[in-house]
Amino acid sequence: MAALRPRVHFTARRFWLNDPNGLVFAGGRYHVFFQHNPRAGNHGYMSWGHASSVDLLRWEEHEVALPWREGRDVFSGSAVVDWRNSSGLGDAEDGGPPVVAMFTGNGFYHQAQYLAVSRDGGETWAFGPPEPVLDEGKQDFRDPKVFWYAPGGSWVSVVVHP
Repeated sequence: MAALRPRVHFTARRFWLNDPNGLVFAGGRYHVFFQHNPRAGNHGYMSWGHASSVDLLRWEEHEVALPWREGRDVFSGSAVVDWRNSSGLGDAEDGGPPVVAMFTGNGFYHQAQYLAVSRDGGETWAFGPPEPVLDEGKQDFRDPKVFWYAPGGSWVSVVVHP
């Protein structure tokens, strides 16, 4: 199957991948996060895969950043570097800004938005609190895109509600 994989663009070493969830520059490297089933070549066990590069041409795939957890898939979202630590999720001792992910947690007929944070430039990740940061009690409520809105001095999230 390696012959069917792209030679220039990133692709996972094996198994299923889909939506990109964030391309950020942190810790001196570019990081890409993507929908990934680390167990098989089909949709299932939705997790966030992770790869990094120094030149956007040669990619090193890492362990899964945000793994599927019993009863909850980790669906699409976005990752941002919080350069000002305005989220308060970083620590002065970390040596760099936190990388924050907002993602859709998909349970049985219920989707809500959750946070995860990396305090080492995107290398390792920790899930945030078990409670969602945004929950409308909907079945289809996903794919948050987060960005810094400088004129308002705040973070903004756009979420899909079909």
